[in-house]
Amino acid sequence: MTHGEIYPAHVLLDQDGAITGVLDWTTARVDDPARDFAFQYGAAGDEILQVTLDAYEQAGGHVHPGLAAQSRHLWEASPLGYTIYALTTGAEADRAAAAAMLNPEA
Repeated sequence: MTHGEIYPAHVLLDQDGAITGVLDWTTARVDDPARDFAFQYGAAGDEILQVTLDAYEQAGGHVHPGLAAQSRHLWEASPLGYTIYALTTGAEADRAAAAAMLNPEA
């Protein structure tokens, strides 16, 4: 089971910073576990991704040899997923955001 959007707005923490829950399971599905690690790479790079994968493994998760690369690839391809969403909604704001994601140097 994967969540797909584990980032700060979806994570509940206690006063010591320990995760106590994860909100918004509307994107959950039985899928690629790299979906739950892609944002860590996108938000903070390889070092934080590796720290996250190490913590996951220490907590009993299975980290296969290609999981870090798979997570990076999913993050790098994420503008395409948003573009499909923008084409589906047809909303100009979504299209503009997708265009900016696809061509960040414009």
